[in-house]
Amino acid sequence: MHINHFSNSFIKVVTKDAVIVCDPWVGFANYGGWHSCPEYKFDDLVNAVEDATHVYISHVHNDHLDPDFLSKAKLLDKVFLINKYNNPVMRNRLSYIGVKDVIEVPSFTDFRLLGETSITIVHQMTSNSACKDDPINFDIDSSIIVHSKGVTFFNQVDNPLSQDDFKYVSNYIKKTYGKLDIACFMCGAASEYPQCFVNINRYDEKNRIIKDSLKKLKQTLDYLSPANFFLAGGTYFIPGK
Repeated sequence: MHINHFSNSFIKVVTKDAVIVCDPWVGFANYGGWHSCPEYKFDDLVNAVEDATHVYISHVHNDHLDPDFLSKAKLLDKVFLINKYNNPVMRNRLSYIGVKDVIEVPSFTDFRLLGETSITIVHQMTSNSACKDDPINFDIDSSIIVHSKGVTFFNQVDNPLSQDDFKYVSNYIKKTYGKLDIACFMCGAASEYPQCFVNINRYDEKNRIIKDSLKKLKQTLDYLSPANFFLAGGTYFIPGK
């Protein structure tokens, strides 16, 4: 298995049987609020994904589902993999931009993709990563597990899994695939807090958040016990003043 992380959640997974491009997005998102980094020559990115057999889209946010890149990179005619959501918004958006072949994979199902390559989709189990009670009960996000020839890769993306959720994912991987070889997930999250809040001690809050995020990172690594790990996300430009 070969994994290439470009930026944000744009990851290419190559196995003997399949080439899965995950959340291909580069450039501006959130109405110009941020810009992916590093910057690539567009032709280089198109060449990097031209051998894709499948495209996995984790959720509908525009730094994950980017119709412009999908069209320009000629990915719309590939087989798309998504979670089997209760709400059809993802399937409808893909259909609207011209995707014809969509496989909706039920969560926590070992789905044979091609040859010896299989995937599992992990649905959004918790609406927030802080495990706070709320009545929202979001169902928009997902993660993906790729398994091929004895190697297993877990890509969390933005799915706000709680520590109990990670335990569940770990037990599923052990039961279904045996071991976890590579994991990619976040440490912390994008936020305007505390840097944009002027009536607090931003320095102390920044240090507290960093400390708490690293503590949670260690807990998650202990639960999943991957042989290898790399951080999701990356670096971003924040445009404007």
